[in-house]
Amino acid sequence: MYAAAGRGGVRLAAATPLFHRPALDDHLQNTYQPKWLHLMMHEGQAGYPLPAAAQVNDLLSALQGVGGQAVSSSGVNGKQGVVSEGQAYAMLSAGMRNDTALLKALTVGWQAQVQGVAGEHACGACCGVGDHQSAAQLCGRSASSLSGLCRRVPGTDMPAWSLPFQSEGSLGSATDGDEDAITALIYLAELLDDDEVRRYAVASITAFVLEDLGLADPSANSRPVPVAGDVPAALQTIWLWRGGSCWGGYDRSATGYGASDRNMCIAPAYFSPGQWRLFAKYVSRHSDLVPAGHRAAQIAEVLLSSVTWGYNLLNRISCSNGLVSNWWSLGEAWPWQGKLLCANSATRAGAYGADAVRIPWRVVLDYLWFPDETIASPLFGESGVQIGTWGAKEYANRWAGAWRSAIQQVVDYKGEPLLGSFPPFAPGVQRLRPDQILPLLSKLPSCATCPMGMTAVRPLPSILSEMCVHSALSRSHCVCARGSHRGTAGVATRLLPHS
Repeated sequence: MYAAAGRGGVRLAAATPLFHRPALDDHLQNTYQPKWLHLMMHEGQAGYPLPAAAQVNDLLSALQGVGGQAVSSSGVNGKQGVVSEGQAYAMLSAGMRNDTALLKALTVGWQAQVQGVAGEHACGACCGVGDHQSAAQLCGRSASSLSGLCRRVPGTDMPAWSLPFQSEGSLGSATDGDEDAITALIYLAELLDDDEVRRYAVASITAFVLEDLGLADPSANSRPVPVAGDVPAALQTIWLWRGGSCWGGYDRSATGYGASDRNMCIAPAYFSPGQWRLFAKYVSRHSDLVPAGHRAAQIAEVLLSSVTWGYNLLNRISCSNGLVSNWWSLGEAWPWQGKLLCANSATRAGAYGADAVRIPWRVVLDYLWFPDETIASPLFGESGVQIGTWGAKEYANRWAGAWRSAIQQVVDYKGEPLLGSFPPFAPGVQRLRPDQILPLLSKLPSCATCPMGMTAVRPLPSILSEMCVHSALSRSHCVCARGSHRGTAGVATRLLPHS
């Protein structure tokens, strides 16, 4: 995991960086990087939505003189802005690629997001109180006059999920963006071998655990195990994760309209066990950098409890093929004894859609980084008895087995088997095209905890039908397209030849 060099023996070696392989670097560089570069906004250009670097109160010394960069999103109330999720993806990619210069510029942007409003205290993770004040007025308030879990760690915080602030709805952090950005901060600290950046990374992990996992209010954000049984003492408090600093997880504090979409609600795809194990190890190695008033042991214990109970939950609410709902309302006793109720971010409960699609890669990171630990993840029954182990390998095999089976059933437009590979990339066998295998995902069977099935990939017939209506395809082609795609569960799927 770490090279035996640097402070405390935990500096990542630049020569053999974590997750930095030529094939991966090429994929990130050639597939994702051009899209991110197209979306990049630079400090000083018209419309840059973040405070300038010089206006960030706690800007790291290593970032002095570096202009900020931000990933543009048009999804912030229909206007150009930044969402923490997009910024964090770019940061994580830059860290994985060892692109120190880009990571520094993106981290300036991240710290500006944490700042929120120039000249004010960081307030993005705070929540509004319904009086519709401007962002500057809100950020000028004391933390005690705002709601939510925010401003818990001096010198850092989680950012608002979207900037610039358009309304109180822009306030509050988002767990998924925060965990990716903090991982990138660890990359930056080790690439620079800089203790100030390490201290900031450790402080950010502390803020994440307090605000996004809920340690700042334990009684609201955790539950005792209903039956102790074989459960070790360190795991007898069930920690999971929130939607961010303002709502979600075990919290039941939301009232009024939309409360049922906030209280006891989690997004399964925010579960990131590999990153959380990394955070636990990092704060433990750098316990002397943990902010005053907090303990490395407690922070690590909460993180590892969230990993364990996250896997126990995922085991019960994911289908045998890996599909899982965008959202899940927790049970008050065991968390999997819940229901499909809450929904947010324009995605539905009971569907594997735009929110749920992140879970495979987040879980697989745990196996890639910590294989020995994830295969030992304990699985408990409702009597508290350990009934086995279940972690990233087992969940990934649900996906791999189902998709491989679907691929093996593909036939061409003549009804002949397509003896191809994607995945795995078998030598000497043709590689199937994405248009031959991606539609298969929409055919994965649903289950009781994900009854709508895969909605993130539209079935091929609907795409071809739109093509017939909106393009110059001949009527004969349309008939062929509609009539030749007959795939259903248990029936071989027939796909058109490549034109």
